[in-house]
Formats: sequence, C-alpha cells, structure tokens
Amino acid sequence: MNRHNLKKIVVVLYCLLLVSIIYSIFRVEHKIKAKETQTYQIKTYFTDSDFSYSSWKLTDKLQFTTNEYPPYAYTENGQAKGISYEIMVAVLDDMGLDYEIQFTSWARAVHLLDQGRTFGVFPAAISADRVEDYVFSDLLIDDKRNQSLVYEFDPSKTAKSRMNRVDELSFFKVGAVMSYYYLPDLESKGIDIDLCVDEIECLTKLKDGKISYAVLDPKVADFYIDRVFSDFKDGFIKTDITISHETVGDGLMLSQNNNLRAEFVKSFNNTLEKLNQNGTIEAITLKYETHK
Repeated sequence: MNRHNLKKIVVVLYCLLLVSIIYSIFRVEHKIKAKETQTYQIKTYFTDSDFSYSSWKLTDKLQFTTNEYPPYAYTENGQAKGISYEIMVAVLDDMGLDYEIQFTSWARAVHLLDQGRTFGVFPAAISADRVEDYVFSDLLIDDKRNQSLVYEFDPSKTAKSRMNRVDELSFFKVGAVMSYYYLPDLESKGIDIDLCVDEIECLTKLKDGKISYAVLDPKVADFYIDRVFSDFKDGFIKTDITISHETVGDGLMLSQNNNLRAEFVKSFNNTLEKLNQNGTIEAITLKYETHK
C-alpha cells in the first residue's frame, strides 16, 4: 500500500468518525428536547380492579386549572380559596398526588385542556353538550344550579325593572361570560350576545352602559357586586327573567383524549366519596355557608 492510498483511508475513517459523532450529538439533543416538551410523565400502579383511592399513583406533578369563580374558586389577598377549590385540594392531597392549581380565565382553561396543557379544569358544569367532548368526575358539590338571572343597571337607584320575558331581550345587547354553560340556551333564543371574559367585565359593561343586560350566576354576580362594585351595588337590579339550562352540577373536567381519564376519574370519585363519608366535604361547605 503506497503512501497516497494510506492518506485516503485515513481521511475516509476520519470522515466516518466525524459523522458518527455528529449523529450521536443529534440523538442526544433530540431526546432532551422530547423530554422538555413532554407535558406529563405518568406511571400508574393498580392493586385491584376496583381502582380504590390508594391504588392510583403518579410520579410527576400534575397541573389543574380553574378560574375566578367565587364563591366556588377565587383568590383573595393572594390566597386561593373557595368551596370547589378546597374540595379539590382535599381530594388531591388524600390521593397523594404532586400537583399545582393555576388560575386563569375560563376560556383559556378550556383551551389549555383541549391542547393537553393541563390535566383537568374545575369547577365545570356537567351539561349535555359537554359530555360529548369531555369526561367528568362526580359532583364536587351537591348544589344543582338550573337557572341564571338577568341583571340590569340603573344609576338612579329608583327604577324597577319591567322586563319579565326572555324574548324581550332580543331587542337589546346582552352580556354573557364566554365558554359558559348557558351560552347555547341564549343563542337558541336569538339573543344578541356580548361575550365577556368574566363576570367582572360583564358587570363593568353593564354599569358603564355598554350592554343593557347581563346573564349571570346569581351567587357569583352577588359576590362581585358586594366586593368589587360596593359603591354601585344599589344600582344593580335583578329582573324577573331567568335563563334555565340543563346541568346537574359542577365536577372536574378531563379531555376525552386523555388516555388515563377512566382510571383517574374512578380513583378521584372513590376518594371524593371517602371524604364525603368522613365529613370533610361537609365541613368545607359549611365553612363557606357560615362566612359568606
């Protein structure tokens, strides 16, 4: 073998070695990126076919999402609280999960769920149209809400509303919170809807005259009127109009695309039932009924 051929062989071997190194680096970087973009790394261990509350284990932190929806879930002086919020914390703690709960708007919470960027959202009204796309836990609270009230605002604080029929709303712009369960009912009645991010925006638009009426859950609306709009509270008037809707209550909502939905919900429901039986849920509920 002459010297020229030897140089060729060395060059070829060097090139092969370089290609091998580059390929190895690429594979390592690809694995790192894949790991960074993976939302959840979950391992489950089942001890029996009943999926008892003690049989569900997770190795990584789960993220749950809720919205400012007092008195069910809200923040006050930097502290998260609310009936549904505390029940969720009690259940997840008893399940031994590593988790975090973030607050955002309801529309964004549903978007995050649809994108697989949050494990579940609450409190979500269980309605006929939603069960086609989502999976629900048992009710967090035995508190059926089957109607919302229509509010108006009169700054003179003297008028009494003469509105008493739903069809009369079709002549006005009516505020409603986006992605909420009562929207299909309003749309089916041909009402001109002005979508709001939350109840505060609806009440603000109502006070400022940007909408004529607002359809709101009375518990949530009255909470904000007392705490945020206290200087104008006498100007908010409840009409005689109610918007009825079919909903059995609120639960934890998971995506149908979540491969762990069935097992998780069974374990969650068993834990919820356990806390109902030992009085934990009742104690949380009574606390908020006493301190409204």
